[in-house]
Amino acid sequence: MARPRIWVPGVLYVSDERELCAGRHVGYNGWGKAFSYAPVGHFGSLSDWRHRAWMIERRDLTPALVDEHALLLPERLLDADKQPHARRWLIEQPLLCVSGLKVDRLVDAGLRVYIVEHGVEADDFLRFEARGGERASWMVSGPRSAFVPEEEREAGEGLPASESRLVRGALDRVLRFVSRGVLTELGVVNALAARVLIDPGYGYRGATDGEPATIESVQRELRALEVLFGQIYKRARGQRDDAKRIVDAVQASDDNDAEIAVPVYGRAWRECLAETTVELSTDSDDELVPRWMLGDEPQAQLQLPAEPRFIVEEVALWNPKLPSELETELEAEARRTSQRPPAWLALALVGVLVVIIVLALANLH
Repeated sequence: MARPRIWVPGVLYVSDERELCAGRHVGYNGWGKAFSYAPVGHFGSLSDWRHRAWMIERRDLTPALVDEHALLLPERLLDADKQPHARRWLIEQPLLCVSGLKVDRLVDAGLRVYIVEHGVEADDFLRFEARGGERASWMVSGPRSAFVPEEEREAGEGLPASESRLVRGALDRVLRFVSRGVLTELGVVNALAARVLIDPGYGYRGATDGEPATIESVQRELRALEVLFGQIYKRARGQRDDAKRIVDAVQASDDNDAEIAVPVYGRAWRECLAETTVELSTDSDDELVPRWMLGDEPQAQLQLPAEPRFIVEEVALWNPKLPSELETELEAEARRTSQRPPAWLALALVGVLVVIIVLALANLH
């Protein structure tokens, strides 16, 4: 008989592939039509970005730092009584995006600032960077394809980046390794989505800020997330103890164990991602070649260690659902929205048009 899917945000999430995924970033995303109606909370990939994002860890924040640097906390735009679950989702994200204009000030204040981008310098170009926090800086950059093993690139061909779990996993692996677990792909994707929700246009092609959204529009955009995570959080209350026990069993396992005993599912089978080595440039002047800088020292290789993954069987893959009335309403709104560009993009296009006209008039004189 199929056992229930464990879905406890921030603790354990059993994926569609029946993998036991643990960590403070897991369980905040879902697949399918219902999640697509929310601007945050659906699975995505860095490969889909044309953005640059600047972010800090939420656990480094204090009320004094938030006030002193006027940091935008997305949850402050929600009513705690009317949208408690969406607000909780925002609060529990481990990373917070900040203005690109505030990076130097935040570093001077002793904070570690991370920069993540893809598709800004060039369509396939990515860059991960860390500064400040009284620790050495580092930077990884280059074509996305250089960090994805050939066999994984071939397996993901023909699929949209957000649907290719293999390609998404490869970038996540690099992020986690170079940041010592601080950055994960899901954590980074969710942080950007939350910032764009309240600050449309933020990060697009490197924009340091966007156009502030209204409180009303943010609350309206999060109707689906509120309903979906209302169900997830309620169900998670009865699963939390089992989730923690499963995580403990995985962490206590021996590297030689092909399978281990776990609560609820009985057994979990180990699969291992092989060690992967990415060759890097140390002397090229081309900024788009793959490189990894530790401080001022270029590294010749990026060696990703082997990683275990644990798979369980016979899982009933439960997903939350939207009430039919709300789904119909959101579907109609989505159709209307798809027929017009976002407001921030329209403003940007108007600005470009004005510049063209000014230059044309200048040339006439």
